[in-house]
Amino acid sequence: MMRYKFLRYPGGKSKAVTFSYDDGVRQDVLFAETLTKYGLKGTFNFNSFAMRGNGGISVEDAKNVILGKGHEIAVHGLNHKAEGTLRPIEGIREVIDNRIELENIFGMIIRGMAYPDSGITYFTNGASYPAVKQYLTECDICYSRTLGGDNN
Repeated sequence: MMRYKFLRYPGGKSKAVTFSYDDGVRQDVLFAETLTKYGLKGTFNFNSFAMRGNGGISVEDAKNVILGKGHEIAVHGLNHKAEGTLRPIEGIREVIDNRIELENIFGMIIRGMAYPDSGITYFTNGASYPAVKQYLTECDICYSRTLGGDNN
């Protein structure tokens, strides 16, 4: 097995910048257009609640301005509930139901996520980071962005 000493991004680049925006709000259209204008890409984390006409971006705009321009869509919870406050079965439902709904809307597999609400900054109801990580893995989520500074 070959061990990589210096991993690189496409084109041999050693550094990357990521843009990740939550909630699937209508303002994402303007922001996605701005990213596209400057040749940048972003991840837009949608919760199903907003996508059902509750102040969120329209499906048409998401298809045309976000996916159609090479940006990514990721899971952000069915009802935008913090994983750290949910029992595992509730967290699984939040993630998998959101993922299924978004996959049905957009006709693609979605495997990324951003923790909604307060995410995993604190835990209640017996939740723990290892338990959340385990059920996200079992839900086939490959990565999840947090609020920052709240786990490794």
